[in-house]
Amino acid sequence: MIRRSAYLTAASVVLGSVLFAGCGGSDDPPAGAHKLAQLFYRMLKFGETYVERGQTYYETKYKERLLRNLNRRAKEFGLQLAPL
Repeated sequence: MIRRSAYLTAASVVLGSVLFAGCGGSDDPPAGAHKLAQLFYRMLKFGETYVERGQTYYETKYKERLLRNLNRRAKEFGLQLAPL
């Protein structure tokens, strides 16, 4: 198991980061198991194949979510964000 986790995290595989992020918290294993269950369900029911979207895809999604939340919080204080 240690070799697999080292490979998955070292290879910048997003699935590996989902499964082994934290590796000590009590909430991490159910989240990883749920992600795997979703992947298998889609594969079996719809015949979809697993496509690794890559790290850049998830980084852009993270930045979009971060900006959306920042805009929401700024509105709560009556402020407006302006691009630089």
